[in-house]
Amino acid sequence: MNINHLPRYLCLYMDTSERSFSQRSFFCFLLIFLLFLCYINTFHNSWHLDDKPNILDNANIHLTSLSPEHIWKCLHTPYGNQGINRPLARLTLALNWFIGKDNVTGYHIVNLLIHATTSCILFLTLLTLFQTPRLQNKYSKNQYFFISALATLFWSLNPVHTQAVTYIVQRMTTIAAFFTIVSIFFYLKGRTAPLSKKQTIFFLCSALSFLLALLSKENAIILPFLLITFELLFF
Repeated sequence: MNINHLPRYLCLYMDTSERSFSQRSFFCFLLIFLLFLCYINTFHNSWHLDDKPNILDNANIHLTSLSPEHIWKCLHTPYGNQGINRPLARLTLALNWFIGKDNVTGYHIVNLLIHATTSCILFLTLLTLFQTPRLQNKYSKNQYFFISALATLFWSLNPVHTQAVTYIVQRMTTIAAFFTIVSIFFYLKGRTAPLSKKQTIFFLCSALSFLLALLSKENAIILPFLLITFELLFF
């Protein structure tokens, strides 16, 4: 088969919106399956380095009940001896402790689910990027689907993510990445939507996602600079 025809064969059923949805769903399912195969052998990896002071030895996130008092304490107490406050990431770790205590499997499964969901959102974000003025008429549907799918595969399966996914306490990094990409997705949806109430909702969702990213890890502060870059390159 001629490799130049690969996008056409890969996206054979993209002529209608219903088929496009099926194609996107199939790709996301395939992506999650591949990530599961890549990381299944890490589900029993033990605690390492900062995992111990931040989770095992941090009584503040050892959630024993879902009462508002316990959750509030979990959200407002820094990790270990550090003065860094990352309440959203801490809450997810506390919920893991509430369900499975110090059983590492549950933490690894959640980490992988976060990374897999982020990868799917990235795929949708890349598809939306092709609706921007600079790219809108440059590629066919088949071509931009293929490009988006290939870029997502390269990103999600890249070994550079291994530490963030398998190192339990680095969940704060993957959650921040998740909400950062979600924020970009909603921003692009807002910028490519016609002027309406829907556009306002998209921008509000983008701002909320940015806030949640900051509550996960401080490096999400780069998001406004990313959006400026998107404006310069694609609008």
